Amino acid sequence: MSTAITPASAEEKEGDPLTLTCTSDGNPVPTFTWSKQGGAGPLPAGSMVQIQSLSREDAGTYTCTASNGIGNPQAATSTVDVLYLDTPTINTTSPVTLEEGKSTAIQCSAMANPAASFKWRKDGSGDPEVNGNILTLSQVSRDSEGTYTCEASNTMKGALETEEVSVNLVVNYPASVTVSSAMVTVDENDDVSLSCTADSKPPPTSFTWTDTNGTPLDSQRDGFTLQATIPDITYQQAGSYTCTASNGVGDAGTAEVDVIIEYPPKFDHSRDPYPVATGATVALRCSASAVPNEITFSWSRDGSPVSDDRFTVTQPAPGASLLTISGVQVEDYGTYRCTATNQKGEESDNIVLQPYDK
Repeated sequence: MSTAITPASAEEKEGDPLTLTCTSDGNPVPTFTWSKQGGAGPLPAGSMVQIQSLSREDAGTYTCTASNGIGNPQAATSTVDVLYLDTPTINTTSPVTLEEGKSTAIQCSAMANPAASFKWRKDGSGDPEVNGNILTLSQVSRDSEGTYTCEASNTMKGALETEEVSVNLVVNYPASVTVSSAMVTVDENDDVSLSCTADSKPPPTSFTWTDTNGTPLDSQRDGFTLQATIPDITYQQAGSYTCTASNGVGDAGTAEVDVIIEYPPKFDHSRDPYPVATGATVALRCSASAVPNEITFSWSRDGSPVSDDRFTVTQPAPGASLLTISGVQVEDYGTYRCTATNQKGEESDNIVLQPYDK
């Protein structure tokens, strides 16, 4: 008596049906029993084993034993291979958050028969970033941010099968700050508007404008933009104003705006009278600050320019003028008027020359 199973071997996809049929030429007609290597127990008796939906646990060697009470029972075997490909998994949770410049490796794995091959793609790109199941991201930049997809594939019954899983990479980076202009020129008593823009991820948690003394200014924030207004600015408020943004990643970002305030001359000399003895030589000093600093000076007395040969006008330094009187005479005593002029206007001040009392 000979016994056989049809098919003698089977290679089917998980979820497909399978029928194993056992035949024997014994007489009288034999009875059939089934067993599976490593199985939990005997299978139902009969000439067929029917599996409606294969699972990977159904893979193995099936044995059919035929017996009709005459001679020894005869057995036949059939090997069943179940093909499958699970959705891959990764060894981390999504999203993966890194600071710019940091590195990481993400591993992808999948249960599969036959064994799966792997490749990684970024943002749906047609070309693989990596062939293999480990994605190594070294010294990431903000351009590294995106969606990375692990694609696992194998071939089942001549057809390529593919499953995939994705992970999002978020790259945080420190704040950088820009201003539209590094220099602002205004007239005194104007209102000055300052604006800066930050680029950072996550958004800035601290965002401030500070004045020349480091004092915070009242500001209005709109997302990544910060504006401050200085009303009725004075010339003493000229200088560098700083916008600072920080988000807890790396160092804070800063940008400066140099505020230049243009104003007419302002006198800064002492207005005390000059006591001078007759016959002596005296230099009356007139000094002023102004922006622009191209200041011209003129001297007058009683509404008329000084013109005596003993009177000499010099400008020893920008913003300063000297009226030198040689051999002071009695008629020279009195009030002299110094007028300073630049393109923003003019200002005058009086200087008194009086006799020296011993």
